[in-house]
Amino acid sequence: DQVTTTNGVCGMPRVAPTPPPTALQKVPSPITRNALQPISFSKVSKLMAGKHERHHSVVAMSRNGAVVASAGFDGLAIHDAGSGEQLIWVAEPHGGRETSCIALSGDGKVVATGGCDGRVVVFDAETGSMKYEFEAAHAKQRVNAVSLSFDGEVLGHAGHDGKVVVRNLATQAMTSLVAHGGKYALGCSLSSDGSIVASCGSDNRVVMYRVATGQLIAEVIKAHPHRWINAVSLSRDGTRVVSGGQNGTIMFHDAANGQIVGRTKFGNSLVRGVATNESGTRCAVGMQDGRFVICSNIGTLLGEWKYPHGGGACLGVAMSADGERAASGGYDGQVMVYGGEAMVFCASPTSKR
Repeated sequence: DQVTTTNGVCGMPRVAPTPPPTALQKVPSPITRNALQPISFSKVSKLMAGKHERHHSVVAMSRNGAVVASAGFDGLAIHDAGSGEQLIWVAEPHGGRETSCIALSGDGKVVATGGCDGRVVVFDAETGSMKYEFEAAHAKQRVNAVSLSFDGEVLGHAGHDGKVVVRNLATQAMTSLVAHGGKYALGCSLSSDGSIVASCGSDNRVVMYRVATGQLIAEVIKAHPHRWINAVSLSRDGTRVVSGGQNGTIMFHDAANGQIVGRTKFGNSLVRGVATNESGTRCAVGMQDGRFVICSNIGTLLGEWKYPHGGGACLGVAMSADGERAASGGYDGQVMVYGGEAMVFCASPTSKR
């Protein structure tokens, strides 16, 4: 079995992408079917430079969709999603190794990354300065997912050791949950206030915990037809959980009891990333076959983009609270920004500012 995660993959074959479009180059419009409100493709942001420019695969977005954070081997970049202006560049947050996951606080002021080096690092998103560093966050094993509360004071992360850890960064209080004992914890997502955490893993379970007490709120066993659940996203209000599995299935669950409230399926390609809006009624999906999809919780396809990352897998995905703007990352070294009428311009990152 391959090891897959919410925002990236170690051990998966890398598909050689086609060359990315240059700055301000027009990109094909999306395919829309039964659209409640069609999502229009705006522009592309190329956020990576240097020898690893084709490995910028993980993305995150602020609550209002104004700021996009992305990361790869060479560095962490933060861009204005409206103008494409690069705001911050941090070189090699994980010592030149792959940044496997990224999270941005809802207010856009704090960014966290996890890596294949087993570290979780927290930065000030406005200055690029490091605030916290957690060595051996998962017994020196790969960190598969990170998540932040709206104010950036609560940090969650999941790893290959099967644990989900939630930290209050202000008080340093820590809750460690053996959520997927003996298996990989592949996804981790916090509610906006940091009081609830959802996770998924290679044990085919989706679980929701109350952070303050470690109490299990709900558990979905055999949540998907296949064993691995690669991605999970908890709505910011803590009421809905979205998960993606290996056969193209997207499941919407009630976070209070785990009951299915919606499901949809996009072919048989495995799901590599999911991100939901504030209320869990809309979801962005990244697929192994290269597609980026936006759908509703009742299965309505709102937008579909084929091969936005040059034919390679669509990996990390992000969505604003209102569901009107989204982003995706891939191995082609680009971050795509979708939605809204305003143009989003291309920007090439640089370590020299």
